Amino acid sequence: MNFRKRFIILFGTCLLALGAFAQVTPVKPFKAPVLHTSMHKYKDSTSISYLEMKRIADFPLVVTDSANKKYRISSYQVIYRRLGVTENEKTGKISPTYTFASGRFTETPLPPIWIKSIKEDCKPTEYIHFFDIIVKDDQNRVMFAEDLFIKLR
Repeated sequence: MNFRKRFIILFGTCLLALGAFAQVTPVKPFKAPVLHTSMHKYKDSTSISYLEMKRIADFPLVVTDSANKKYRISSYQVIYRRLGVTENEKTGKISPTYTFASGRFTETPLPPIWIKSIKEDCKPTEYIHFFDIIVKDDQNRVMFAEDLFIKLR
């Protein structure tokens, strides 16, 4: 009996030890390419006229690498700093100020309500900032693309 218990314990230990020596193939390191974000022909940080922004507001965001290979956009965020007004409650005086609208989107171009707002209301000194742009390649690997900052003049 004693021999049988020892044999079972020894056999079980050997089975567990075999799993520790299993061959694991090393994962090849992946170096993500430098990705550029553009809207129409504008890249990186750019300054354009507000009239041009009204024209291109409904253009899609495009993410490419240095070889002009396009990547699928998974999600991105936008901040739109626009000119607004505030009223002093005591004096009733109205003064200009900036307000912010932001959102996270999974499709490009922007939703129709955003496009309408930009086309109708954009003015000089405002800006639109596309950031946290997440893209996927053909193998479904996730990468970040650089931000797109558009200042209106």
